[in-house]
Amino acid sequence: MIKIDGRILGALTWLSCSLLSCWLAVAAVAQQSGDPYQLRFDDFQWTQPTELTPLAGTRSLGNRMPTAKAIAMFESRLQNDSQDVAALMMLGELYLVHAKEEDDLPAYDQSEQMLRRALELSPESSSAQLHLAQTLLAKHRFAEARKLASSVLERASDSPFALATMFDATLELGDYAAAKLALDKLLELERSAPVLAREARLAELMGDTQRAIGLLQQCVDTEPESAWYQWRLGGLQFNSGQTAAAIAAHQAALQLDPGNGPSQVDLAVCYFSDGQPELAKKLLSDAVSEHGEPPMMMLLGDLHMVSGEHQLAEEWYQRTEQAMREEAKIAGDAHAREVALFLADHDRDLPRALELAQRDLQIRQDIFAYDALAWIHYKLGDVAAASVAISKAVAHGTRSPQIVYHAALIAEASGRRDEAKDFWNILGETNPKFSILHSNTVKTGIAALSP
Repeated sequence: MIKIDGRILGALTWLSCSLLSCWLAVAAVAQQSGDPYQLRFDDFQWTQPTELTPLAGTRSLGNRMPTAKAIAMFESRLQNDSQDVAALMMLGELYLVHAKEEDDLPAYDQSEQMLRRALELSPESSSAQLHLAQTLLAKHRFAEARKLASSVLERASDSPFALATMFDATLELGDYAAAKLALDKLLELERSAPVLAREARLAELMGDTQRAIGLLQQCVDTEPESAWYQWRLGGLQFNSGQTAAAIAAHQAALQLDPGNGPSQVDLAVCYFSDGQPELAKKLLSDAVSEHGEPPMMMLLGDLHMVSGEHQLAEEWYQRTEQAMREEAKIAGDAHAREVALFLADHDRDLPRALELAQRDLQIRQDIFAYDALAWIHYKLGDVAAASVAISKAVAHGTRSPQIVYHAALIAEASGRRDEAKDFWNILGETNPKFSILHSNTVKTGIAALSP
């Protein structure tokens, strides 16, 4: 094994970056309409960061080289010297960026391969370790990512990138106490938009949605050209019942990034909630034509279902299931939760949904993993198991409409009527119109509270 002194490696890395010319800050600075975090369609709850945005005053210079061209450049360089550590590191980062830009799942494997080769040659490279951790986060290998971040923090306890990575990994693993420790240290170092977004996420999980909205608004004010912050703000506003504000936020995100899939999906749900189902249907139909992503197909099916068009709904559900099967060939367990919830919501192959939810829980133990497991147990009629799982999902005080809705139904099925009433009240205070498919059930549940 070849070991390279860190100072030499730093010089080599700097030289490699200079060769990119206009491709400076490839992973640290997102496109103007893009985001500093990875966007995926596996759960719409939270997504991992590519890298912490640079400290104030650091910005990319000029227009960056297209990712594919940069990859070709360093691939050529690597052919001339297979042990070029700087080229391996740059390729690892470039493949990670390419995977996010093009939603190219195999590129995550290429990124991991390059970065692992770099670490074989330079085991102490913090940059290689942290970029590998980011790739592992994207592949839902959270425990491995946490281990890498911990290794870096042992040598550099004040590294913002390492602390951010530690926060993201521990958050997904459901270790909220450890996540808060990492966040507190991070906040001492800087209060940039990506850091405030993490603070907002933790506040949201703990049930303090209004504080989370305030923090996301600061992010939007600081980075007004970021579609990602607008999308996140719109999601929080919608969950708290501020539908008009949410619509404005998602529309702003789509002005910045017209092809932003998550904002298209969330805006469609907002339109339905606002009493504009036809507008929601048109938006989703256009989005499916452009992207063809499972969540869009599923919601189109839901719109047809609540309109009484059951045959059309079933056609869209079948297309959704087929698309999910194709994704699973590459994504594997990373999409287990998405598929499990789809199957449970639509009463399709519930034993398989349970298996997927259990696999997801092995990967990450956050509140949404327990919620998915509880929902599927409830659908299968195992109310006792559902109660155990949902108690863990609500233990930290979340006001997520989806989780609260599940908790209300499980409490009712368990005969805990006062507890169910509390959950229905929370849902009424937040957003009883959070779901297209379950809108009528929610309406009935809340109406039962009235004399």
